[in-house]
Amino acid sequence: MTRPRGPWGPERAFLGYSVPYEDARYVILPIPYDSTASCRPGARFGPRQIIDSSTLLETFDPYTGRDLSELPIHTLPEPSVPRADHERVLRLVEDLTRSVVSDGKVPIILGGDHSVTIGAFLGAQSAGRLAFISLDAHLDAYGEFEGSPLGHASVTARCSERAAASMVVGARAAGREEVSVARERGVEIVWAWELKGDLSKLAAALEKLRGMRAYISFDVDVLDPSLVPCTGCPEPGGLDWYEAVQALELIMRAVRPVALDFVELGDCGARPYAPYLVAKLVAHALGAL
Repeated sequence: MTRPRGPWGPERAFLGYSVPYEDARYVILPIPYDSTASCRPGARFGPRQIIDSSTLLETFDPYTGRDLSELPIHTLPEPSVPRADHERVLRLVEDLTRSVVSDGKVPIILGGDHSVTIGAFLGAQSAGRLAFISLDAHLDAYGEFEGSPLGHASVTARCSERAAASMVVGARAAGREEVSVARERGVEIVWAWELKGDLSKLAAALEKLRGMRAYISFDVDVLDPSLVPCTGCPEPGGLDWYEAVQALELIMRAVRPVALDFVELGDCGARPYAPYLVAKLVAHALGAL
């Protein structure tokens, strides 16, 4: 296991360590991109904040009983992202994700605005046709938004076109068009208010996807903004910490995750607790894989 100099050195790594790529089972892929942001930009700073905050975490997770320092994790460097060419960025993310999946590893993509999921989902399909599960405050099912069919508000619309099955968990904001598109595509929706204090609705919905290989996308705005206010489009009434952890864990037990992403953490400035919280969530997901 190679030990980097720390989060500020050239070998910046999730949890502060990185095994050689060839020995890794899990690969952290940071994508610093937010050019389709429509509310508040800043998600391009998300990957670095998450990785830097992760070095402050205890590697032992008492919730799962696992010590993450024993996991074979490799962190790739941030790629150079052509921010003015959105389609080129999505192709880059697709190619990087496909390469990691083709090498028999599980990529964990750190965004970046939610549009990076479109490229990552396509790349992960090199493992075969996947289910698509998004934890998000929004349906993201616009056919086109602000002139683009490939932006952050069209993620579910695009991914459901290629997915074996689709589900959105934790939504609490949606346009009429989005609800219509989701229904036409057979997207299962578990609304945020259906998760409060009881995950039985989610558990029942997941039975339709049980055992399927899946791509899991976690938009941090699914969390209540009291936990993560620094996100592009915060919505009240979100999930609390344990609701999010238990929902994510329930999903990961029901399906076979091929790739995951954590997106839409913005520039948190004087709120260091928010990147720390997201880093802890990523670490917990790694422990549950």
